[in-house]
Amino acid sequence: MKMDIYKKIVKAAGIMTGDMVLIQYWMEESLSDDVAFLQAEIAAAGATPVMVVQNLKISQMINENATKTTYGDKFFKLYEDADVVIDLMERPVGVLTKPLEPEKMQLLGQYMGRLFQTCATRRKMLQLRVPTKTMAEKEGLSFEEYRERMEAALDIDYDALKDE
Repeated sequence: MKMDIYKKIVKAAGIMTGDMVLIQYWMEESLSDDVAFLQAEIAAAGATPVMVVQNLKISQMINENATKTTYGDKFFKLYEDADVVIDLMERPVGVLTKPLEPEKMQLLGQYMGRLFQTCATRRKMLQLRVPTKTMAEKEGLSFEEYRERMEAALDIDYDALKDE
């Protein structure tokens, strides 16, 4: 998406000087301009961007090897200490490349449950979809049409919306 859209989103979210903004980046295979644009605008607002990367390949490997202590209280403290949590989604959340063993699937379920519960209690929580081929396919649209729709939906006057 265009960088100026992220500027509008950061302003509308009320991200302020001194805030710690945790970006949970549900990425595909490589870093995108979108995550760079978002972090740059957070920094320009005087806030600190911190990123937790949920790469598909790495997530698969972590979850295949996870133990009961892999995602403990210290991990979730990152989310609890954040002033704002942003899910930046280039792919569906929680999806892996292949099935896990039942015990590993149970651990993943517990992790995802606690993750969503922790994020839901934040003062500010945003979920932003990024136009990607994966997300377009999920919606049954061409990439170009999906990108145009997402940009049109997010490139709005947020002050006017708030007033309305």
